[in-house]
Amino acid sequence: MSYQLIIAEKPSVARSIAGVIGADKKQDGYMEGNGYLVSWCIGHLVSLADAGTYDERFKKWRYDDLPILPQEWQYIIPDDKKKQFDTLRSLMERPDVTGLVCATDAGREGELIFRFVYQMAGCKKPFQRLWISSMEDAAIKDGFAHLKPGTDYDNLYQSALCRAQADWLVGINATRLFLHPLPQDPDRGPCPDADPEKCWLTGRPRSAAFRKRNTTLFRSRRAAWRRPVNAWETQTTPRP
Repeated sequence: MSYQLIIAEKPSVARSIAGVIGADKKQDGYMEGNGYLVSWCIGHLVSLADAGTYDERFKKWRYDDLPILPQEWQYIIPDDKKKQFDTLRSLMERPDVTGLVCATDAGREGELIFRFVYQMAGCKKPFQRLWISSMEDAAIKDGFAHLKPGTDYDNLYQSALCRAQADWLVGINATRLFLHPLPQDPDRGPCPDADPEKCWLTGRPRSAAFRKRNTTLFRSRRAAWRRPVNAWETQTTPRP
């Protein structure tokens, strides 16, 4: 018997889908039944690696290291999510799994979440896309009746990848630049017009915590800034 592996973004969505398609047998990290295996991603199972992954010196904030521009992007799997990633990879590798269904959220971010896992697992099996905006039983049934080839969403994935990489580049480089004292005048602190909150494009919890810390640092330094610097842009432009 062959199976189709359905990958949702969250366990709750996976349970809703499984209930509609008849995958009612619970297993460790997935559900099975009626020719389907239904599992989930727990949000971002695979993420872009931090700057320190590329070089140990990037773990410290140094003006002379800017800009940080990865030549080849690297990816990480958080420790608390490795078990579920291993579950998905083992399901993808099962010889009785002949194809996949991407059932992550219908949007750019959902597409990225699935593709990162699919690629990190080294999977080459064909996949289809479930595109629904409602978790009503009728909507799920209609979505499975109108599955589309995964390749139809390649451009959406490229868009999501571009945004994620741009977010990384702006977040890492601009935040370090704006919050680092000017090299020629280290006692003056950052430019008062540079708002570190605007350096982050996402609202993820980790980014939010990081942003909060840096914003506090930024505001504490603002009082030390007394006279304008006309050549701010020239003085703080990262060297190529």
